[in-house]
Amino acid sequence: METLVTESVIFALLSESQRGPRLYGVFPGGRLEEYIEARPLRTQELSDPVFSARIAEKMAQIHLMDVPISKQPKWLWQTIQRSITDISRYINDTPNFKLFCNAQTSCSTNFFRSYLTKVNSPVVFCHNDLQEGNILFRESEGCAKSDKVVVIDYEYCSYNYRGFDFANHFCEWMYDYTNEEPPYFWEKADNLATKEQQDYFFIQYLNSLKSSKDYKYRKHDEVSNLMEETEAFMLASHFFWALWSVVNSSASEIMFDYWVLIFIIFNAVGFEKMNEEYIFCFTLFSGLWGGSI
Repeated sequence: METLVTESVIFALLSESQRGPRLYGVFPGGRLEEYIEARPLRTQELSDPVFSARIAEKMAQIHLMDVPISKQPKWLWQTIQRSITDISRYINDTPNFKLFCNAQTSCSTNFFRSYLTKVNSPVVFCHNDLQEGNILFRESEGCAKSDKVVVIDYEYCSYNYRGFDFANHFCEWMYDYTNEEPPYFWEKADNLATKEQQDYFFIQYLNSLKSSKDYKYRKHDEVSNLMEETEAFMLASHFFWALWSVVNSSASEIMFDYWVLIFIIFNAVGFEKMNEEYIFCFTLFSGLWGGSI
């Protein structure tokens, strides 16, 4: 119930600030919201300079929001831990997976937390899932330029390290979910944002951020800092969605090969960014995927 109330409050604030669909009413079990005549962006459009600039502006607007929920950055760690707990329930009778869960718990609580909390990434209100399916494009000629791109689906929103929002968005440049054949997505590793593309995105982001009346100066609001935050939180984004995929492989009825995605995600993580504990988890995970699951 608390989650539903929080979601309704956030949706109402987004509606009032014109950062999301209009809210027409709330009733037990649901709400009545605006239908937006638009299409979701395509994966290849995320890197288009025109769309990238609009997305950067929208992200800046989201990060400036003052939402009446806990502003402690607990969401990432709590969600990771909840995923691990869920996984342990699904595979409680499989010794290898029990070992995997224990190792993943160690990784998430020890390695990620100690590593990422040392990164000077400001805690802001984040979308946490800014991929193409959650970004709508209004093609109507009569629509103002600032209203042509609409961000939707705030299911995962929370106060979080903004580096996660940046990193997660750029990771999504590599995955196209329109494939109608197994594994129901395409991996396009070459599409990961280049330094130049990230520079461009961050310049647009900072311009929008600093031009807002709600902006308060932070010494970390420079392109170089944003680049460092993004690089650090790439690991967290990979790890978060890998665990999400494990949970959904057992619980979801959607036609999607989660285990292929898990394998790709873990192979995408560079060993040079890991300590020995994380390498152990990676090796164990890859071995389980390649063996009997």
